[in-house]
Amino acid sequence: MVMREWAGEWLRGMGLPYREGYCWKAIKGQMRSLRGGASPYAPMELFRKSAMDELLPFLIGATMNDTAQMLKGINEEVQKSKEVLQELNNQIMDVSNIVQPALAKQITDIRNQRMALIGELSQSLNMLKEVRKFFMESEYDKEMERLERFVKVCQQIKALKEDGTFDAVVDSAIRLAIKEEQKNAG
Repeated sequence: MVMREWAGEWLRGMGLPYREGYCWKAIKGQMRSLRGGASPYAPMELFRKSAMDELLPFLIGATMNDTAQMLKGINEEVQKSKEVLQELNNQIMDVSNIVQPALAKQITDIRNQRMALIGELSQSLNMLKEVRKFFMESEYDKEMERLERFVKVCQQIKALKEDGTFDAVVDSAIRLAIKEEQKNAG
């Protein structure tokens, strides 16, 4: 009885289900050889030859069933993974279809702003160069004298306008221009 329990535990330890009587002939032969019974084989060889002959179909069947179940599980996991990857791909494409046009518009806007900024900066630099050139040129003194004379003329016109003299002169000039025009026309 103890040997039978040991054999069951040994088979279960190997991952094989133990059923009473299924491979008991091989185990009985093993037990006889351990007790000193007559056997043409050494104890392990007896077990290998007789037990394995009976266990081999069971082992192959169990292994094939286990392999088939493992492959079925792996195939299911692979299929689930494919579905998840396809769903993620679809989501990425949806986001991409929204982002790409917005991104292209932003790139165009940034380019336009950059070009406008470059143009304005170039114009500002050219004006600053002209101002610098004006102050560095030899004609600076002449230009400053002209500016002072222009300011004086403007002040004199303002004074003439305040006392009415400027308006009278302008009216006279307009009347003379109209008479000249009428002479040339007629």
